[in-house]
Amino acid sequence: MVLTKTYDLLLWYVQQIGRFPRQHRYSLVGGERIKKHLFRVMEWLTIARPQGENRRQLQKVNLRLEVLRIQTWFAKDLQCLKCKSCGFAVQWTHGDTRPQARATA
Repeated sequence: MVLTKTYDLLLWYVQQIGRFPRQHRYSLVGGERIKKHLFRVMEWLTIARPQGENRRQLQKVNLRLEVLRIQTWFAKDLQCLKCKSCGFAVQWTHGDTRPQARATA
């Protein structure tokens, strides 16, 4: 089930990244980096299951998801993602965390 949901999130992100402005699609923290993080999460989740190295692999996954949350907020702040879209991604990666509730400076 986790792999299916991760796949769904990856598919959703690939569609969203296609709509990013070109300057943000290929930037340092842009769409291509987000896709790389998600592919890495899929890879580590796939490896964790059969090898029984769950704890170590899941720690790596958790760190990647934290980076993904930050990248998602950044994409929202650059107006590459709409608030509702950003909320979907962040909720998926961290339960009830909502970027709309995040304090803005």
